[in-house]
Amino acid sequence: MAMAELRYGRNEQLRRIAQEIIVGQLQEIAAMRLALGQPLPPSAPAPTQPASNDQPAPQAAGHSHATHPH
Repeated sequence: MAMAELRYGRNEQLRRIAQEIIVGQLQEIAAMRLALGQPLPPSAPAPTQPASNDQPAPQAAGHSHATHPH
């Protein structure tokens, strides 16, 4: 939802909140990976920076329905 707000939202207050959510979750995911001894993924552009043409846009972590059945 936060990624959708950054992509399509026009309300600057909501966009700031969405960016804070994304950054916070990425930090939490990194901390959990380190605690589990897993490697950290390569760094990606910040959510407000456009992705380069040779890399796909980053997806919100933990929200793939294919890998996380409910």
